[in-house]
Amino acid sequence: LNGCKFFVYAGTRGNANNFLSEQECFAECGRGPQSSPCALGYPALAADGQSWLFCSSENSNICPFNYYCHIGVKKETTVCSTSVSGFSVCQLPLQPGNGASFLSRWYFDSQSSTCKSFTYTGTGGNENNFVQLSDCRRICPVRQCLSSWYTAHRFPKWSGSVLLSFKWILFSWLLVSCWIRRKKFSSDDPCSLPKSEGTGSLHIPRFFFNQTSRQCETFAYSGRKGNQNNFVTMQECEASCPVLENPCSEGMPLINRRSNTAVFCNSNEDGACPENYWCHLGATAAMTLCCPGDSDPCLLPQSRGNGNSVLSRWYYNTDTKMCLSFTYTGSGGNQNNFETIEACRSRCPEFQNPCTTGPPHINLNGHITRCGATTPTICPSSYWCHIGADLESSVCCPGATNPCELPVEQGSGQASLLRYGYIQETQTCRSFLYSGLHGNENNFMTLQECEQRCPVFRNPCINGNPARDEQDNIVLCSVADMDDCPEGYWCHVGGDEQSTLCCPYENEITSFRKRKPVEESSTRKIDSSYFSN
Repeated sequence: LNGCKFFVYAGTRGNANNFLSEQECFAECGRGPQSSPCALGYPALAADGQSWLFCSSENSNICPFNYYCHIGVKKETTVCSTSVSGFSVCQLPLQPGNGASFLSRWYFDSQSSTCKSFTYTGTGGNENNFVQLSDCRRICPVRQCLSSWYTAHRFPKWSGSVLLSFKWILFSWLLVSCWIRRKKFSSDDPCSLPKSEGTGSLHIPRFFFNQTSRQCETFAYSGRKGNQNNFVTMQECEASCPVLENPCSEGMPLINRRSNTAVFCNSNEDGACPENYWCHLGATAAMTLCCPGDSDPCLLPQSRGNGNSVLSRWYYNTDTKMCLSFTYTGSGGNQNNFETIEACRSRCPEFQNPCTTGPPHINLNGHITRCGATTPTICPSSYWCHIGADLESSVCCPGATNPCELPVEQGSGQASLLRYGYIQETQTCRSFLYSGLHGNENNFMTLQECEQRCPVFRNPCINGNPARDEQDNIVLCSVADMDDCPEGYWCHVGGDEQSTLCCPYENEITSFRKRKPVEESSTRKIDSSYFSN
């Protein structure tokens, strides 16, 4: 049988089939423990010494000593598997296995001395795994009544007086429970029997297993006849029959009528469950099954459910048109429940958030706060008004700051909107095309709005713009060095350093052409002189 096996290497003259770890061997050669359905090693080998030894429920005796017949999902995984040495079958703990299947099985609970149902995953596990309830009860010592007490007191059969039977029930409830259990064990599987109220005249509260709902339910037993699907307590019924924990908020999960088991699923995509059902994603594989319902998940409200689990999930908020996170309790929810934000966004038409640094502001009514050029102050503190291409994208975005200190951002949308941004290096407002999404606050509708908000440079030159160097910085000059301006420019001496700079001549003929007196553009008076012919 091919597989990775341990050996002791001598240290020299080996070959490439030599790995430092079992994991490395499995990764290279592709035959890992997952290839074997057994919990311990590999199955027993057939007579050819190469293939696995297959078995079945009918010929389980074919397995050699220290092996048992592992009943898997199909023939290929129904093989003779290694037994756990030192323990009897009935002493072994419950082990659901490590596969991906959902098989209804039985195991013996040594604490309660009863056979209980469980879901087996198809691989791994141990020998305490029975296909039928009768197999479990035949192999393991299920709790029985004290035969000596039963024989001595000759507890009445149903063929006797109903009233006498009822008196015995009142006299010793525990004994009645034991007697009913004794009677019940005469059937292979009481859980497969229909409810039978009997033919007597009493009204004794009992419990039966409903195969349709797969739940233990109450009924009134008349005291005579009836069948073995008759339990004194809810706990006894649930311990004896494969009760299905129902996570659906409405109705019962889809049941496969052939196998009489729930239909499990593994995603909430279309097609995972048949029409009029949806895939409920629970905390475990046993709780992930097809629930009734065909509503559009994007139109349903958020539902935390009524379970006890703590699961991180996503839902679609119809007011904000955004996928938001919430905590799901594991059962009783609805279809508006996604495992990832990507799954939510792919199913529901999410609002395209124009903000760069987080979701827009949500008001007390749970709606997105809209704003515009005429109502920018509607945004609360720490938010600013993003004006997009339409009303849908004109919202209050987080991260309000001084826009004059931000770079100009063209964004990442598809629009072409004429906007104005402040350039810190030149202290000027310039136009640019905004794409409509994911810009920043340095984004003004008009030139006037930009110049009113940010400290723009006021050009003192009477003709044209000041000279600039290679880095696009304004060339400053001084009274001490008025000849420092480049050719075609003269040193304009203003009221401060920022306005003392190189301005262009009215024409480039001469710097001594008669000029007009300096126009006073501010209240500050500056002593100047000019050359006159």
